[in-house]
Amino acid sequence: MRNNIAMFLAKTIKKMAYDEIINDLITHKLQSLMRENLNKIYPLKVCEIRYLGIEAREKPQEAKAEAKEEQKQNL
Repeated sequence: MRNNIAMFLAKTIKKMAYDEIINDLITHKLQSLMRENLNKIYPLKVCEIRYLGIEAREKPQEAKAEAKEEQKQNL
């Protein structure tokens, strides 16, 4: 169930701008969409989001460059 929540939120949030995400979160539109999706798996009375955070991720090019450097150092 948690995997389904993560996949649903990832798909939904990728399509939205930051302002839209915050607005939908405050007005509970995002939670209602999530509840509708999860009701197909297991009936839920309430579906809430407690925390919304931003994760810092490395850019793919930087990660590849670092991996190549580590490989060179290991040889």
